[in-house]
Amino acid sequence: MSDGAASGIDPRFDPRYQRGYAGGEGSTTDASSAAPAAMPRNSEPPAPAPAPDPAPFAGSEAGRPSPGRDDTAPEAAAVVSDPPAERVDDARADAARIEVDDEEHDRAAFVAEVVSSGRSTVGWLIAGWAVTLAAFAFGAYLSWMVNSDIGYYTGQISSSDQWIRELGWTLSPSLMMAGATGVVVVTALAVVVQRRGAAAATSEAAGEMGGDEDARSGRGTAWWALVSIGAISAVGVVWAVGRASEASRANAGLVFDGNGNPTGEQADAFALIALGQFAQSLIGPLALAAVAAFVALVAVETSRATLSAARAR
Repeated sequence: MSDGAASGIDPRFDPRYQRGYAGGEGSTTDASSAAPAAMPRNSEPPAPAPAPDPAPFAGSEAGRPSPGRDDTAPEAAAVVSDPPAERVDDARADAARIEVDDEEHDRAAFVAEVVSSGRSTVGWLIAGWAVTLAAFAFGAYLSWMVNSDIGYYTGQISSSDQWIRELGWTLSPSLMMAGATGVVVVTALAVVVQRRGAAAATSEAAGEMGGDEDARSGRGTAWWALVSIGAISAVGVVWAVGRASEASRANAGLVFDGNGNPTGEQADAFALIALGQFAQSLIGPLALAAVAAFVALVAVETSRATLSAARAR
């Protein structure tokens, strides 16, 4: 120690790295003995290494992640990955837009099929009008053939004409009733088809159909045809009742000769009687057509008013 102090060597450190070290066994021994003294001392023992956690059993409480551990990181990530409210609103808006586009596509398809190029629909309507008008016309023809035959009043009918008389009496009323009602039904159906097409079309499509407000509101050609049928039928009923009354007055003064034929001055009376009998057979079908047309107009206008009120809301 005295030698180290004299030479300027600090014994607490390795003398090989100090100034004034000349080498020597004693110095090496002193440095090596002093080296352990230079190491820092720690009064506390080292902490033991943490033991690994035992593997938890399935279904036990130890197997559940604790709130303080990092096992909750996936849950937090899942919460963060949820779409925000703006994305939900955008998704709903896209879905609503797609639905509106689908409705517009279906509506355009309906208009194109029924109104613009609905040849099948128009064809069926034309066929319905043709059949019902033909039935009414054929029934009216049979009725006129029977009522205009003089043998109907004199009782002198040949056996060859008997079947025409029976056919006229049995079939003509049914044909005229069915024909008059069928014309009204087909026309009312045309009104419904035209009104639905006008309501489903856009304003441009409605302009192409009729170009006026009546077509867009449901009062198109078919609607006016239905009004005309009702008006003509009502006027026809009045006319038929008048002709039947004249026939009754003429029949009261009708005089026949010995052969059962009307006299010369009674020919005009006979014509009035035949026309009156034919007109009398038209009263029922025409009255039915007038009432049916009025009921159809009420149904169409009620439906149109209901739809207009719903759109106004």
